[in-house]
Amino acid sequence: MKGQAGRWFCFKLTTIPGTNFAIRKSILDELGGWDEGALSEDTELTIRVYNLVYKIMFYPAAVTWEQEPETWRVWWKQRTGWVQGNLYVIGNIY
Repeated sequence: MKGQAGRWFCFKLTTIPGTNFAIRKSILDELGGWDEGALSEDTELTIRVYNLVYKIMFYPAAVTWEQEPETWRVWWKQRTGWVQGNLYVIGNIY
């Protein structure tokens, strides 16, 4: 999260994290909902939200817990999935 915090404090720019985020239903409706083909829906939503000229806020006091991959195999599968998801987003920039 240090990268998120740094971008927010220096540039007032952040991305939607993969976990622990809230989005207004009206904005999600305006976006036409989720792109069900996107494996990295956080990246995909971030781009579309900024394209609508909305801001994404970073709240540094939020506390979250996540389950980290417990093996290298699971870690690798997660990361390669993110790469595939981000390549999808790049190929479908709105």
